Amino acid sequence: MSLRIPLVKNRFATLLSLYAPTLPSESEAKDSFYQSLDEALRRIPKNDKIFLLGDFNARVGQNSSIWSGVLGRHGVGQANANGLRLLTFCSEHNLTITNTIFQQKAKYKTLWMHPRSKHWHLIDYVIVRRSDIRDVHITRAMRGAECWTDHRLIMAKVHMQVRPPLRLQGPRRRRLDCTRLENPDARNEFCCSLAEKLGGMELSLSSSENTMDQKWNSISSALYEAAAQTIGYKSKNHQDWFDENSETINDLLKDMHRAHRATLKSPSSSSTRQQWQRICREVQRATRVMQNEWWTKKAYEIQSFADKNDMHNFYNAVKKIYGPISHCITPLKTADGLSIVFC
Repeated sequence: MSLRIPLVKNRFATLLSLYAPTLPSESEAKDSFYQSLDEALRRIPKNDKIFLLGDFNARVGQNSSIWSGVLGRHGVGQANANGLRLLTFCSEHNLTITNTIFQQKAKYKTLWMHPRSKHWHLIDYVIVRRSDIRDVHITRAMRGAECWTDHRLIMAKVHMQVRPPLRLQGPRRRRLDCTRLENPDARNEFCCSLAEKLGGMELSLSSSENTMDQKWNSISSALYEAAAQTIGYKSKNHQDWFDENSETINDLLKDMHRAHRATLKSPSSSSTRQQWQRICREVQRATRVMQNEWWTKKAYEIQSFADKNDMHNFYNAVKKIYGPISHCITPLKTADGLSIVFC
């Protein structure tokens, strides 16, 4: 199995999960396995990071002087025939077995115990490109992980900066002001509008040709349209300095979002990133000017009410700026812990 993960700077990491033939297997099966693995590696671009993860059923030993660059100085045991195949393959493709490059106790390196000799061996590996060894922090066996298998779980900590996914946010849906339904006149108006809309689609709802999903979509759209026409949408509880009707700031925000999407698509391009940063600075300057003008205007308005000693409009203007005070209920347990008191 293979998995290709996008990284930053327009790079990728390819993970290959595999299971090699055992030592008693036929030579044809082993040749076929390494031939398939060789073809898979050659299809991977040269700039990709490679991680080979799996049970190779091979003992590579600890002769790091002969297999320099492939083996580290902290191997385990003696190499067998399958291990020589794996070492030759890694040498051809400039790969390194990360299990052997970290100095640690044998119990953190060995992964499988032979059922007859009761000796622990290293046959599961995490293999990377020789040029990417610096990205691997540690490779070790997790002795406490129980997965109903005779192999210990192997863990490798690797430094990779994964590219964040590109999420395009659509327009936000406005919320209906359902509190207006407490008013009898608004409630009657909503009921009349809904009855009129449902009456127009009575034939389509009673028809057996339409599925249940189609009927529900018709009913839900009628409910939403009737509510939008009669009770309307929620408005903000406080006044905001941001002017949504300003064409200048809206154009700048559209340019900023467009430049941001272009930067995410090509993170290695310096021109797109510089353009995005330039537009961000322009948006920041424009919003600061808008905010300062709004606060200056509100300050003069509130000060004028204070000079006239008009406390009613003074406090109303302050409430419009800061919004209503939210009261929260905090539940507390009594000393015996058997009951809850709300305060």
